Amino acid sequence: MRDPDKPQQIIDAAIRVFARSGYYNSRVSDIAREAGIASGTIYLYFKTKDDILVTLFREKMAEWVALVRREIAAERDPVAKIRKIVALHFRVLEENPDLAEVVQVELRQGQKFFRGASAHEISAYFSVINDVLE
Repeated sequence: MRDPDKPQQIIDAAIRVFARSGYYNSRVSDIAREAGIASGTIYLYFKTKDDILVTLFREKMAEWVALVRREIAAERDPVAKIRKIVALHFRVLEENPDLAEVVQVELRQGQKFFRGASAHEISAYFSVINDVLE
């Protein structure tokens, strides 16, 4: 039986490992060790290391977009909304330095699978910004 908390445990471990070693230098066994589980357990939840990265990005971007929408919902002034988004951006980066490192490095390297997998999530974020600017 699968543990419903295990995928998050694996993703959290992957964030730390990817931040420390970089995505390409990280192995599934490194993530398993960091998570305190057997390497084979990871494959019960994720097909590949790529799958872990894509899932990580999708989940974190969805959380980010939901946070931004929630935080700016009561604001009426577009300038105040943008200021709040910028402040949130810096707060989240400061509170999650490993995640910030992973996302910035992987986005900058522009891997095809990552760009394709992230298109929907990035589009959702830009949609929030667009709604503010309209």
